[in-house]
Amino acid sequence: MTLASALRFGVALPVRYAWNVLPFYLLTTGAAVAGRVPFLAALGVVVGLLRVDGRLEALVRAADSIEPDQLDPASPQSLPPELTDALANLASPTVFAILGLGVLASVVLFVVLQSVTTAATLSALHAAFDGRAPLTEGVAGMSRWRTFLGLTLLRAGVFLVGGGLLALGVGLGAAAGGVAGILVGVVVGGLAFVFLLVVWLGLSFVGPAVVVDDVGVLGSVRASLGFIRRNPLDFLGYVVVSLGVGLAFATAAGLANVVGTPQLVAAGTPLVVGPVLGGFQMALYAGERGDTAVDAATDGETAREEWEDPTGATGADSRPSVRERVGVGLGRGWRALGAFVVGHPTANLLSAVLLAGSVAVGWFLTAPYGVAFDPPGDVAGVFGTIAVGPFLNIAANNWLVAAGGSYGGLALGVPTVASVVFNGVLIGALAGLFDRLAFLALVAPHGVIELPALAVAGGLGLHLGRVGFDGLRGRLSAADVGDELGRAFEVLVGLAVVFVVASFIEAFLTPRIAAFVLGG
Repeated sequence: MTLASALRFGVALPVRYAWNVLPFYLLTTGAAVAGRVPFLAALGVVVGLLRVDGRLEALVRAADSIEPDQLDPASPQSLPPELTDALANLASPTVFAILGLGVLASVVLFVVLQSVTTAATLSALHAAFDGRAPLTEGVAGMSRWRTFLGLTLLRAGVFLVGGGLLALGVGLGAAAGGVAGILVGVVVGGLAFVFLLVVWLGLSFVGPAVVVDDVGVLGSVRASLGFIRRNPLDFLGYVVVSLGVGLAFATAAGLANVVGTPQLVAAGTPLVVGPVLGGFQMALYAGERGDTAVDAATDGETAREEWEDPTGATGADSRPSVRERVGVGLGRGWRALGAFVVGHPTANLLSAVLLAGSVAVGWFLTAPYGVAFDPPGDVAGVFGTIAVGPFLNIAANNWLVAAGGSYGGLALGVPTVASVVFNGVLIGALAGLFDRLAFLALVAPHGVIELPALAVAGGLGLHLGRVGFDGLRGRLSAADVGDELGRAFEVLVGLAVVFVVASFIEAFLTPRIAAFVLGG
Protein backbone atom coordinates (compact mmCIF):
# COMPACT_ATOMS: atom_id res chain seq x y z
CA MET A 1 0.00 0.00 0.00
CA THR A 2 1.58 3.26 -1.11
CA LEU A 3 1.12 6.53 0.74
CA ALA A 4 -0.54 8.06 -2.33
CA SER A 5 -3.03 5.19 -2.65
CA ALA A 6 -3.96 5.42 1.02
CA LEU A 7 -4.49 9.16 0.70
CA ARG A 8 -6.65 8.69 -2.41
CA PHE A 9 -8.82 6.25 -0.49
CA GLY A 10 -9.27 8.76 2.34
CA VAL A 11 -10.12 11.62 0.01
CA ALA A 12 -12.60 9.49 -1.94
CA LEU A 13 -14.25 8.05 1.16
CA PRO A 14 -16.81 10.84 1.90
CA VAL A 15 -18.17 10.54 -1.66
CA ARG A 16 -17.83 6.92 -2.70
CA TYR A 17 -18.70 5.41 0.67
CA ALA A 18 -20.99 8.12 1.97
CA TRP A 19 -24.11 6.01 2.38
CA ASN A 20 -22.32 3.25 4.29
CA VAL A 21 -19.64 4.99 6.37
CA LEU A 22 -20.87 8.51 7.13
CA PRO A 23 -23.75 7.18 9.28
CA PHE A 24 -21.17 6.06 11.83
CA TYR A 25 -19.54 9.49 11.93
CA LEU A 26 -22.97 10.98 12.60
CA LEU A 27 -23.47 8.30 15.23
CA THR A 28 -20.52 9.94 16.99
CA THR A 29 -22.45 13.22 17.11
CA GLY A 30 -25.35 11.21 18.51
CA ALA A 31 -23.05 9.99 21.28
CA ALA A 32 -22.41 13.61 22.24
CA VAL A 33 -26.16 14.25 22.42
CA ALA A 34 -26.67 11.11 24.49
CA GLY A 35 -23.84 12.11 26.80
CA ARG A 36 -25.60 15.37 27.63
CA VAL A 37 -28.69 13.61 28.98
CA PRO A 38 -27.57 13.45 32.66
CA PHE A 39 -26.56 17.13 32.59
CA LEU A 40 -29.87 18.15 30.99
CA ALA A 41 -31.71 16.16 33.64
CA ALA A 42 -29.71 17.92 36.37
CA LEU A 43 -30.40 21.28 34.70
CA GLY A 44 -34.11 20.53 34.65
CA VAL A 45 -34.05 19.74 38.35
CA VAL A 46 -32.20 22.98 39.08
CA VAL A 47 -34.64 25.06 37.03
CA GLY A 48 -37.54 23.44 38.86
CA LEU A 49 -35.98 24.23 42.24
CA LEU A 50 -35.23 27.82 41.26
CA ARG A 51 -38.78 28.32 40.07
CA VAL A 52 -40.30 26.86 43.23
CA ASP A 53 -38.31 29.10 45.57
CA GLY A 54 -38.80 32.23 43.43
CA ARG A 55 -35.18 32.78 42.38
CA LEU A 56 -35.97 32.21 38.71
CA GLU A 57 -38.72 34.83 38.77
CA ALA A 58 -36.37 37.33 40.45
CA LEU A 59 -33.82 36.80 37.67
CA VAL A 60 -36.39 37.24 34.91
CA ARG A 61 -37.81 40.42 36.43
CA ALA A 62 -34.34 41.84 36.97
CA ALA A 63 -33.45 41.13 33.35
CA ASP A 64 -36.68 42.81 32.22
CA SER A 65 -35.62 46.04 33.96
CA ILE A 66 -32.39 46.33 31.96
CA GLU A 67 -32.01 49.24 29.58
CA PRO A 68 -29.81 47.92 26.73
CA ASP A 69 -28.29 51.32 25.96
CA GLN A 70 -26.99 51.54 29.54
CA LEU A 71 -25.02 48.28 29.36
CA ASP A 72 -21.30 48.12 28.66
CA PRO A 73 -20.23 44.57 27.71
CA ALA A 74 -16.67 45.34 28.83
CA SER A 75 -17.74 46.53 32.27
CA PRO A 76 -19.61 44.17 34.63
CA GLN A 77 -20.23 47.18 36.88
CA SER A 78 -22.76 48.44 34.33
CA LEU A 79 -25.15 45.65 35.34
CA PRO A 80 -27.97 46.93 37.56
CA PRO A 81 -27.71 45.86 41.21
CA GLU A 82 -30.97 43.91 40.97
CA LEU A 83 -29.60 41.68 38.20
CA THR A 84 -26.29 41.21 40.01
CA ASP A 85 -28.10 40.13 43.18
CA ALA A 86 -30.42 37.81 41.24
CA LEU A 87 -27.46 36.12 39.53
CA ALA A 88 -25.65 35.75 42.86
CA ASN A 89 -28.74 34.18 44.43
CA LEU A 90 -28.73 31.42 41.80
CA ALA A 91 -25.54 29.99 43.27
CA SER A 92 -26.01 27.65 46.20
CA PRO A 93 -24.37 24.42 47.41
CA THR A 94 -27.42 22.46 46.31
CA VAL A 95 -27.35 23.91 42.79
CA PHE A 96 -23.62 23.28 42.45
CA ALA A 97 -23.95 19.73 43.77
CA ILE A 98 -26.76 18.82 41.36
CA LEU A 99 -25.01 20.35 38.35
CA GLY A 100 -21.69 18.80 39.38
CA LEU A 101 -23.20 15.33 39.54
CA GLY A 102 -24.85 15.92 36.18
CA VAL A 103 -21.56 16.95 34.59
CA LEU A 104 -19.72 13.96 36.07
CA ALA A 105 -22.38 11.51 34.89
CA SER A 106 -22.37 13.11 31.42
CA VAL A 107 -18.60 12.79 31.11
CA VAL A 108 -18.65 9.12 32.10
CA LEU A 109 -21.55 8.32 29.77
CA PHE A 110 -19.98 10.22 26.87
CA VAL A 111 -16.65 8.40 27.25
CA VAL A 112 -18.39 5.02 27.17
CA LEU A 113 -20.60 5.90 24.20
CA GLN A 114 -17.66 7.43 22.36
CA SER A 115 -15.85 4.12 22.75
CA VAL A 116 -18.83 2.33 21.19
CA THR A 117 -19.05 4.68 18.22
CA THR A 118 -15.28 4.67 17.63
CA ALA A 119 -15.31 0.87 17.51
CA ALA A 120 -18.20 0.98 15.03
CA THR A 121 -16.63 3.66 12.82
CA LEU A 122 -13.24 1.98 12.50
CA SER A 123 -14.89 -1.37 11.84
CA ALA A 124 -16.92 0.23 9.03
CA LEU A 125 -13.78 1.83 7.59
CA HIS A 126 -11.98 -1.51 7.57
CA ALA A 127 -14.95 -3.16 5.87
CA ALA A 128 -15.04 -0.42 3.21
CA PHE A 129 -11.32 -0.91 2.64
CA ASP A 130 -11.44 -4.63 1.95
CA GLY A 131 -14.80 -4.80 0.20
CA ARG A 132 -17.17 -6.05 2.88
CA ALA A 133 -20.47 -4.40 3.92
CA PRO A 134 -19.54 -1.38 6.11
CA LEU A 135 -22.97 -0.97 7.71
CA THR A 136 -23.12 -4.56 8.90
CA GLU A 137 -19.49 -4.73 10.02
CA GLY A 138 -19.74 -1.37 11.76
CA VAL A 139 -22.62 -2.55 13.93
CA ALA A 140 -20.92 -5.87 14.63
CA GLY A 141 -17.73 -4.00 15.56
CA MET A 142 -19.46 -2.22 18.43
CA SER A 143 -18.64 -5.28 20.55
CA ARG A 144 -15.03 -4.03 20.73
CA TRP A 145 -16.04 -0.99 22.78
CA ARG A 146 -14.30 -2.19 25.95
CA THR A 147 -10.94 -2.16 24.20
CA PHE A 148 -11.48 1.39 22.98
CA LEU A 149 -12.58 2.41 26.45
CA GLY A 150 -9.31 0.98 27.74
CA LEU A 151 -7.39 3.01 25.16
CA THR A 152 -9.21 6.16 26.25
CA LEU A 153 -8.29 5.51 29.87
CA LEU A 154 -4.69 4.80 28.81
CA ARG A 155 -4.47 8.14 27.02
CA ALA A 156 -6.03 9.90 30.01
CA GLY A 157 -3.44 8.29 32.30
CA VAL A 158 -0.61 9.38 30.02
CA PHE A 159 -1.82 12.97 30.02
CA LEU A 160 -2.17 12.89 33.80
CA VAL A 161 1.46 11.76 34.06
CA GLY A 162 2.53 14.47 31.65
CA GLY A 163 0.55 17.08 33.55
CA GLY A 164 2.08 15.85 36.79
CA LEU A 165 5.59 16.26 35.35
CA LEU A 166 4.72 19.76 34.20
CA ALA A 167 3.35 20.66 37.65
CA LEU A 168 6.49 19.21 39.22
CA GLY A 169 8.65 21.39 37.02
CA VAL A 170 6.72 24.50 37.95
CA GLY A 171 6.91 23.61 41.63
CA LEU A 172 10.65 22.91 41.57
CA GLY A 173 11.28 26.08 39.60
CA ALA A 174 9.28 28.17 42.06
CA ALA A 175 11.13 26.58 45.00
CA ALA A 176 14.58 27.15 43.47
CA GLY A 177 13.85 30.70 42.34
CA GLY A 178 15.97 32.93 40.13
CA VAL A 179 17.73 31.72 36.98
CA ALA A 180 18.13 28.21 38.35
CA GLY A 181 14.39 27.99 38.94
CA ILE A 182 13.66 29.10 35.38
CA LEU A 183 16.09 26.50 33.99
CA VAL A 184 14.54 23.74 36.09
CA GLY A 185 11.05 24.71 34.98
CA VAL A 186 12.06 24.82 31.30
CA VAL A 187 13.90 21.47 31.43
CA VAL A 188 11.16 19.58 33.27
CA GLY A 189 8.44 21.23 31.19
CA GLY A 190 10.30 20.30 28.02
CA LEU A 191 10.63 16.72 29.17
CA ALA A 192 6.92 16.59 29.90
CA PHE A 193 6.14 17.92 26.42
CA VAL A 194 8.48 15.41 24.75
CA PHE A 195 6.94 12.60 26.78
CA LEU A 196 3.42 13.52 25.74
CA LEU A 197 4.40 14.00 22.09
CA VAL A 198 6.21 10.65 21.86
CA VAL A 199 3.38 8.75 23.49
CA TRP A 200 0.72 10.52 21.39
CA LEU A 201 2.59 9.67 18.17
CA GLY A 202 3.27 6.13 19.33
CA LEU A 203 -0.44 5.52 19.81
CA SER A 204 -1.38 6.83 16.35
CA PHE A 205 -2.47 3.46 14.95
CA VAL A 206 -3.88 1.70 18.01
CA GLY A 207 -7.46 2.08 16.73
CA PRO A 208 -6.89 0.42 13.36
CA ALA A 209 -4.79 -2.25 15.10
CA VAL A 210 -7.71 -3.23 17.33
CA VAL A 211 -9.99 -3.70 14.34
CA VAL A 212 -7.59 -5.14 11.78
CA ASP A 213 -5.60 -7.43 14.11
CA ASP A 214 -8.37 -8.13 16.64
CA VAL A 215 -6.12 -7.38 19.62
CA GLY A 216 -6.61 -5.77 23.02
CA VAL A 217 -5.20 -2.62 24.55
CA LEU A 218 -1.62 -3.79 25.03
CA GLY A 219 -1.62 -5.68 21.75
CA SER A 220 -2.77 -2.57 19.88
CA VAL A 221 0.02 -0.50 21.47
CA ARG A 222 2.62 -3.05 20.38
CA ALA A 223 1.09 -3.22 16.91
CA SER A 224 1.07 0.58 16.52
CA LEU A 225 4.72 0.85 17.58
CA GLY A 226 5.62 -2.04 15.27
CA PHE A 227 3.93 -0.35 12.30
CA ILE A 228 5.82 2.88 12.96
CA ARG A 229 9.12 1.01 13.26
CA ARG A 230 8.58 -0.86 10.00
CA ASN A 231 7.18 2.08 8.02
CA PRO A 232 8.88 5.28 9.19
CA LEU A 233 8.30 7.12 5.91
CA ASP A 234 4.61 6.26 5.79
CA PHE A 235 4.30 7.29 9.42
CA LEU A 236 6.01 10.60 8.68
CA GLY A 237 3.64 11.13 5.76
CA TYR A 238 0.68 10.42 8.00
CA VAL A 239 1.90 12.99 10.54
CA VAL A 240 2.48 15.60 7.84
CA VAL A 241 -0.93 15.04 6.25
CA SER A 242 -2.67 15.10 9.64
CA LEU A 243 -0.95 18.34 10.60
CA GLY A 244 -1.78 19.83 7.20
CA VAL A 245 -5.44 18.88 7.45
CA GLY A 246 -5.54 20.17 11.03
CA LEU A 247 -4.00 23.49 9.98
CA ALA A 248 -6.41 23.80 7.05
CA PHE A 249 -9.33 23.03 9.33
CA ALA A 250 -8.19 25.58 11.91
CA THR A 251 -7.83 28.18 9.17
CA ALA A 252 -11.27 27.38 7.81
CA ALA A 253 -12.74 27.56 11.31
CA GLY A 254 -11.16 30.97 11.85
CA LEU A 255 -12.52 32.28 8.56
CA ALA A 256 -15.92 30.78 9.33
CA ASN A 257 -16.01 32.62 12.66
CA VAL A 258 -15.17 35.86 10.90
CA VAL A 259 -18.01 35.51 8.38
CA GLY A 260 -20.39 34.05 10.97
CA THR A 261 -20.63 30.43 9.77
CA PRO A 262 -18.91 28.32 12.47
CA GLN A 263 -21.60 25.62 12.32
CA LEU A 264 -20.83 25.06 8.63
CA VAL A 265 -17.31 24.00 9.61
CA ALA A 266 -18.72 21.94 12.48
CA ALA A 267 -20.84 20.02 9.98
CA GLY A 268 -17.78 19.41 7.83
CA THR A 269 -16.02 17.59 10.66
CA PRO A 270 -18.11 14.37 10.61
CA LEU A 271 -18.87 14.59 6.90
CA VAL A 272 -15.44 15.40 5.43
CA VAL A 273 -12.48 15.84 7.79
CA GLY A 274 -13.11 12.79 9.97
CA PRO A 275 -13.71 10.34 7.08
CA VAL A 276 -10.72 11.61 5.07
CA LEU A 277 -8.24 11.24 7.94
CA GLY A 278 -9.86 8.04 9.21
CA GLY A 279 -9.83 6.43 5.78
CA PHE A 280 -6.22 7.49 5.18
CA GLN A 281 -5.14 6.07 8.53
CA MET A 282 -7.02 2.79 8.06
CA ALA A 283 -5.72 2.33 4.52
CA LEU A 284 -2.13 2.83 5.65
CA TYR A 285 -2.39 0.29 8.46
CA ALA A 286 -4.58 -2.32 6.75
CA GLY A 287 -2.67 -1.98 3.48
CA GLU A 288 0.59 -2.75 5.26
CA ARG A 289 -0.92 -6.11 6.13
CA GLY A 290 -0.88 -7.02 2.43
CA ASP A 291 -4.42 -6.10 1.35
CA THR A 292 -4.22 -4.16 -1.93
CA ALA A 293 -7.97 -3.82 -2.49
CA VAL A 294 -7.82 -0.05 -2.16
CA ASP A 295 -5.43 0.30 -5.07
CA ALA A 296 -7.80 -1.63 -7.27
CA ALA A 297 -10.91 0.15 -6.03
CA THR A 298 -9.30 3.55 -6.33
CA ASP A 299 -8.11 2.86 -9.85
CA GLY A 300 -11.55 1.69 -10.89
CA GLU A 301 -10.53 -1.90 -11.61
CA THR A 302 -13.31 -3.48 -9.57
CA ALA A 303 -17.05 -3.15 -9.30
CA ARG A 304 -16.93 -2.75 -5.51
CA GLU A 305 -18.40 0.73 -5.80
CA GLU A 306 -21.84 -0.81 -6.21
CA TRP A 307 -21.87 -0.73 -2.38
CA GLU A 308 -21.51 3.04 -2.36
CA ASP A 309 -22.80 4.47 -5.61
CA PRO A 310 -26.39 5.77 -5.16
CA THR A 311 -26.96 5.45 -8.91
CA GLY A 312 -26.16 1.76 -8.81
CA ALA A 313 -23.58 2.25 -11.58
CA THR A 314 -20.45 0.09 -11.60
CA GLY A 315 -17.19 0.18 -13.46
CA ALA A 316 -14.84 3.03 -14.26
CA ASP A 317 -16.66 4.28 -17.37
CA SER A 318 -20.06 4.56 -15.72
CA ARG A 319 -19.00 6.51 -12.63
CA PRO A 320 -21.01 9.71 -12.20
CA SER A 321 -19.32 13.01 -11.44
CA VAL A 322 -19.42 14.55 -7.98
CA ARG A 323 -22.13 16.95 -9.15
CA GLU A 324 -24.22 14.07 -10.47
CA ARG A 325 -23.71 12.16 -7.23
CA VAL A 326 -24.94 15.12 -5.21
CA GLY A 327 -28.04 15.50 -7.36
CA VAL A 328 -28.85 11.79 -7.23
CA GLY A 329 -28.11 11.72 -3.50
CA LEU A 330 -30.46 14.60 -2.75
CA GLY A 331 -33.20 12.90 -4.74
CA ARG A 332 -32.59 9.68 -2.88
CA GLY A 333 -32.75 11.50 0.43
CA TRP A 334 -35.95 13.31 -0.48
CA ARG A 335 -37.64 10.04 -1.40
CA ALA A 336 -36.40 8.43 1.82
CA LEU A 337 -37.80 11.34 3.84
CA GLY A 338 -41.22 10.94 2.24
CA ALA A 339 -41.16 7.19 2.80
CA PHE A 340 -40.26 7.63 6.46
CA VAL A 341 -43.00 10.18 7.12
CA VAL A 342 -45.59 7.91 5.50
CA GLY A 343 -44.23 4.65 6.84
CA HIS A 344 -43.71 5.58 10.52
CA PRO A 345 -46.69 7.73 11.55
CA THR A 346 -46.64 6.64 15.19
CA ALA A 347 -43.04 7.70 15.82
CA ASN A 348 -43.53 11.02 14.04
CA LEU A 349 -46.81 11.77 15.81
CA LEU A 350 -45.31 10.90 19.19
CA SER A 351 -42.37 13.22 18.50
CA ALA A 352 -44.70 16.03 17.43
CA VAL A 353 -46.82 15.63 20.58
CA LEU A 354 -43.68 15.57 22.71
CA LEU A 355 -42.39 18.74 21.07
CA ALA A 356 -45.72 20.55 21.41
CA GLY A 357 -46.07 19.48 25.04
CA SER A 358 -42.55 20.67 25.82
CA VAL A 359 -43.27 24.04 24.25
CA ALA A 360 -46.35 24.31 26.47
CA VAL A 361 -44.29 23.43 29.56
CA GLY A 362 -41.71 26.07 28.68
CA TRP A 363 -44.42 28.66 28.17
CA PHE A 364 -46.00 27.91 31.55
CA LEU A 365 -42.59 28.23 33.20
CA THR A 366 -42.16 31.87 32.18
CA ALA A 367 -45.49 33.33 30.98
CA PRO A 368 -46.98 33.77 34.50
CA TYR A 369 -44.26 36.32 35.31
CA GLY A 370 -45.98 38.84 33.04
CA VAL A 371 -42.70 39.88 31.42
CA ALA A 372 -42.60 40.88 27.75
CA PHE A 373 -39.17 41.65 26.30
CA ASP A 374 -39.28 43.96 23.30
CA PRO A 375 -38.00 42.83 19.87
CA PRO A 376 -34.77 44.32 18.43
CA GLY A 377 -35.00 47.91 17.36
CA ASP A 378 -34.04 47.19 13.76
CA VAL A 379 -35.99 43.99 13.10
CA ALA A 380 -35.41 44.02 9.33
CA GLY A 381 -31.63 44.24 9.80
CA VAL A 382 -31.30 41.68 12.57
CA PHE A 383 -29.07 39.50 10.34
CA GLY A 384 -27.33 42.37 8.59
CA THR A 385 -27.58 43.61 5.04
CA ILE A 386 -26.23 40.42 3.48
CA ALA A 387 -27.51 37.40 5.40
CA VAL A 388 -25.62 34.65 3.57
CA GLY A 389 -23.51 33.84 6.64
CA PRO A 390 -26.46 33.53 9.04
CA PHE A 391 -28.36 31.49 6.44
CA LEU A 392 -25.57 28.92 6.13
CA ASN A 393 -24.94 28.88 9.86
CA ILE A 394 -28.60 28.33 10.77
CA ALA A 395 -29.03 25.58 8.17
CA ALA A 396 -25.92 23.71 9.32
CA ASN A 397 -26.81 24.11 13.00
CA ASN A 398 -30.36 22.83 12.54
CA TRP A 399 -29.15 19.85 10.56
CA LEU A 400 -26.50 18.99 13.16
CA VAL A 401 -29.14 19.18 15.89
CA ALA A 402 -31.40 16.88 13.88
CA ALA A 403 -28.59 14.43 13.08
CA GLY A 404 -27.35 14.26 16.66
CA GLY A 405 -30.82 13.86 18.10
CA SER A 406 -31.73 11.20 15.54
CA TYR A 407 -28.65 9.01 15.84
CA GLY A 408 -28.50 9.54 19.58
CA GLY A 409 -31.87 7.81 19.66
CA LEU A 410 -30.16 4.48 19.03
CA ALA A 411 -29.51 4.49 22.80
CA LEU A 412 -33.09 3.28 23.40
CA GLY A 413 -34.60 6.64 22.37
CA VAL A 414 -33.77 8.42 25.64
CA PRO A 415 -31.37 11.02 24.12
CA THR A 416 -33.95 11.86 21.44
CA VAL A 417 -36.62 12.48 24.05
CA ALA A 418 -34.21 14.66 26.05
CA SER A 419 -33.24 16.65 22.94
CA VAL A 420 -36.84 17.22 21.83
CA VAL A 421 -37.93 18.21 25.34
CA PHE A 422 -34.99 20.58 25.82
CA ASN A 423 -35.55 22.37 22.52
CA GLY A 424 -39.30 22.51 23.06
CA VAL A 425 -39.01 23.91 26.59
CA LEU A 426 -36.50 26.49 25.37
CA ILE A 427 -38.83 27.65 22.59
CA GLY A 428 -41.80 27.80 24.96
CA ALA A 429 -39.83 29.67 27.64
CA LEU A 430 -38.76 32.30 25.10
CA ALA A 431 -42.34 32.58 23.87
CA GLY A 432 -43.42 33.29 27.43
CA LEU A 433 -40.82 36.02 27.89
CA PHE A 434 -41.21 38.01 24.69
CA ASP A 435 -43.98 40.15 23.33
CA ARG A 436 -46.43 37.66 21.84
CA LEU A 437 -46.92 39.38 18.50
CA ALA A 438 -43.20 40.01 18.11
CA PHE A 439 -42.35 36.40 18.91
CA LEU A 440 -44.86 35.03 16.41
CA ALA A 441 -43.66 37.46 13.73
CA LEU A 442 -40.04 36.40 14.26
CA VAL A 443 -40.70 32.65 14.46
CA ALA A 444 -43.81 31.72 12.49
CA PRO A 445 -42.61 32.39 8.89
CA HIS A 446 -39.84 29.78 9.05
CA GLY A 447 -41.14 27.87 12.07
CA VAL A 448 -44.02 26.34 10.09
CA ILE A 449 -41.33 24.45 8.14
CA GLU A 450 -38.55 24.10 10.72
CA LEU A 451 -40.58 22.78 13.65
CA PRO A 452 -42.23 19.92 11.68
CA ALA A 453 -38.78 19.01 10.36
CA LEU A 454 -37.45 18.85 13.91
CA ALA A 455 -40.43 16.70 14.86
CA VAL A 456 -39.63 14.29 12.02
CA ALA A 457 -36.00 14.17 13.18
CA GLY A 458 -37.32 13.31 16.63
CA GLY A 459 -39.51 10.61 15.11
CA LEU A 460 -36.44 9.21 13.38
CA GLY A 461 -34.63 9.08 16.72
CA LEU A 462 -37.55 7.31 18.38
CA HIS A 463 -37.60 4.80 15.54
CA LEU A 464 -33.88 4.15 15.98
CA GLY A 465 -34.54 3.74 19.69
CA ARG A 466 -36.81 0.84 18.85
CA VAL A 467 -34.15 -0.50 16.51
CA GLY A 468 -31.54 -0.30 19.26
CA PHE A 469 -33.86 -2.07 21.70
CA ASP A 470 -34.61 -4.86 19.23
CA GLY A 471 -30.92 -5.17 18.43
CA LEU A 472 -30.02 -5.60 22.10
CA ARG A 473 -32.79 -8.18 22.50
CA GLY A 474 -31.47 -10.14 19.52
CA ARG A 475 -34.59 -9.54 17.44
CA LEU A 476 -32.56 -7.74 14.77
CA SER A 477 -29.24 -8.84 13.30
CA ALA A 478 -26.23 -6.58 12.79
CA ALA A 479 -27.17 -6.36 9.11
CA ASP A 480 -30.70 -5.25 10.01
CA VAL A 481 -29.49 -2.57 12.43
CA GLY A 482 -26.90 -1.42 9.89
CA ASP A 483 -29.56 -1.08 7.20
CA GLU A 484 -31.65 1.08 9.54
CA LEU A 485 -28.65 3.33 10.24
CA GLY A 486 -28.13 3.70 6.50
CA ARG A 487 -31.79 4.56 5.90
CA ALA A 488 -31.63 7.11 8.71
CA PHE A 489 -28.77 8.83 6.88
CA GLU A 490 -30.90 8.98 3.73
CA VAL A 491 -33.75 10.58 5.71
CA LEU A 492 -31.33 13.14 7.14
CA VAL A 493 -30.18 14.02 3.63
CA GLY A 494 -33.81 14.73 2.79
CA LEU A 495 -34.21 16.79 5.96
CA ALA A 496 -31.17 18.82 4.92
CA VAL A 497 -33.19 20.11 1.96
CA VAL A 498 -36.02 21.12 4.31
CA PHE A 499 -33.67 22.89 6.72
CA VAL A 500 -32.03 24.80 3.87
CA VAL A 501 -35.45 26.09 2.79
CA ALA A 502 -36.43 26.99 6.37
CA SER A 503 -33.09 28.71 7.00
CA PHE A 504 -33.38 30.70 3.78
CA ILE A 505 -36.77 31.98 4.93
CA GLU A 506 -35.42 32.71 8.43
CA ALA A 507 -32.39 34.66 7.20
CA PHE A 508 -33.83 36.53 4.22
CA LEU A 509 -37.62 36.71 4.63
CA THR A 510 -38.56 36.44 8.32
CA PRO A 511 -36.90 39.75 9.35
CA ARG A 512 -38.74 41.63 6.61
CA ILE A 513 -42.06 39.97 7.39
CA ALA A 514 -41.59 40.73 11.08
CA ALA A 515 -40.71 44.35 10.32
CA PHE A 516 -43.87 44.69 8.25
CA VAL A 517 -46.03 43.14 10.99
CA LEU A 518 -44.45 45.16 13.79
CA GLY A 519 -44.14 48.34 11.78
CA GLY A 520 -40.37 48.58 12.35
